[in-house]
Amino acid sequence: MAQVTTGVRRILSMPAVYSAFQSLIGGANNRQKVVDRYVRPQPGMVMLDIGCGPAQVLEHLPAGVRYVGFDASESYISEARERYGDRGEFYQQYVSLETLSNPGSYDIVTAFGLLHHLDDQEVRDFSTLAISALKPGGRLLTLDPTYVEGQNPIARFVISRDRGQNIRTPSEYQRLLATDAFQQLECSVAKDLLRIPYTHAIVSGTKQ
Repeated sequence: MAQVTTGVRRILSMPAVYSAFQSLIGGANNRQKVVDRYVRPQPGMVMLDIGCGPAQVLEHLPAGVRYVGFDASESYISEARERYGDRGEFYQQYVSLETLSNPGSYDIVTAFGLLHHLDDQEVRDFSTLAISALKPGGRLLTLDPTYVEGQNPIARFVISRDRGQNIRTPSEYQRLLATDAFQQLECSVAKDLLRIPYTHAIVSGTKQ
């Protein structure tokens, strides 16, 4: 997993600092837009969130959604358990084919801000994991910072300072996730999710 966690970037590994920073740049508004536009949760949905961080997306999910979150950070998972209790299941470990419970049972697999921390092979492995987790007709949804032509220079500068060291173009994210197991795999670009200039690539796919 390729990321920088030294210097100023290190403090973003602290849940309180990360949450404060997210609030400053409009993180809650970001999550609400992502949930409304792309997750589109319904009661009874089972959601697997890989790289869930402090699991703040739970604040925007309706009752009746079963939420399962994995993150390698002990501090993030501790924060999620303390804040959300039994509203979700939280696991402090890397999720893999061996550690995934109930494969083939998830309606949606999400990864918000994860793929740009992974190298190319890790992204391909993530795609295989998502396919294993999803039920037929289930959806994959990823969201990451991206580089595009004509990008706002402020957005490009901020994104270039991200902890993740594998920021890609939208087509590169899509190419690495592509597999015949997805009936559809689409990529879109959003520039309005944060208060500051920023560019996100959103990849979504439906399992055959």
